[in-house]
Amino acid sequence: MIATAPAAPLAVAFLVGLACGWLVWGLRGATAAGDDEQKAEIARKPGAEAEGDERKEIVVLRAEIEAARALLDQNDPHQDEISKQLQMVDEALKRANGRLKVIQQGLKR
Repeated sequence: MIATAPAAPLAVAFLVGLACGWLVWGLRGATAAGDDEQKAEIARKPGAEAEGDERKEIVVLRAEIEAARALLDQNDPHQDEISKQLQMVDEALKRANGRLKVIQQGLKR
């Protein structure tokens, strides 16, 4: 009887989707409960420990920022050469563009 009903595939698809949604929602809820427990544990830490952790994180972040600045300040010998080559290419493209504009104006006349 179910196989002959025209809405049977729709009903089966709805039930399968409902079951999959329920499963995903249940799994998400299980992992969210674990996250809530971790957050609650962090909140229960004494203030001194929490501040100590924050200070350690700040020190690590400052060290990373200083390392990044040191990398930025380093001058690669190839960088100057590449910069000069890029400037030459840019100037050549600008000259070529100017020439093309002159040619286009000549063709329009």
